[in-house]
Amino acid sequence: MRTLRAGLVNADLTPFTQYRGRPNGRVNERLDERPMADEAQWLTYAALAEKLGVSPEAARQKAVRGRWRRQRGNDGRALVLVEPAVMDRLKAGKRPSREHPDGQVNERVNEHPNANAAVNALMEHVETLKAALARAEATVADRDADVRRERERVEELTRDLLRVTGEAMAAASARDDLRAELDAMRARPWWKRMLA
Repeated sequence: MRTLRAGLVNADLTPFTQYRGRPNGRVNERLDERPMADEAQWLTYAALAEKLGVSPEAARQKAVRGRWRRQRGNDGRALVLVEPAVMDRLKAGKRPSREHPDGQVNERVNEHPNANAAVNALMEHVETLKAALARAEATVADRDADVRRERERVEELTRDLLRVTGEAMAAASARDDLRAELDAMRARPWWKRMLA
């Protein structure tokens, strides 16, 4: 039995070095080694959120959407297995956090050598477009006034046409009455026409 124990103590521990961390995310104290960058890590939502620069709830939602493997640690907190490729991809696509002052964003814009020239060119183009819009609005107003005048003229001509049509109809009716009277007179014998 002593030989067996001595053999275990002196045995090569290299197979155990592959397991670098416990499921609760703590480093194995006996081996005192940290997880390598190319190995998956068990992280709490808070630790994942800290690495990604987001809130713990956002980190939890990423784990849910990505269907990452989850389990409970010894302390009862949820742990997520994060692959290194996933972590690299998330860090690369990470947006700047809200703690960054606005000055950094402005400095980045001002660092671009053609930014001011582009802004000036765009402002000139905006002014050109405003002038074109004002000309178009003036043209539309002139056209509206022309249309209004033509509409009034058409209404006046329509009234005149209706009046003339009424007069023509009255004249035609009078003409028909006179013809009928003339025909009635011609139809009588000549001696009745003389007496009348």
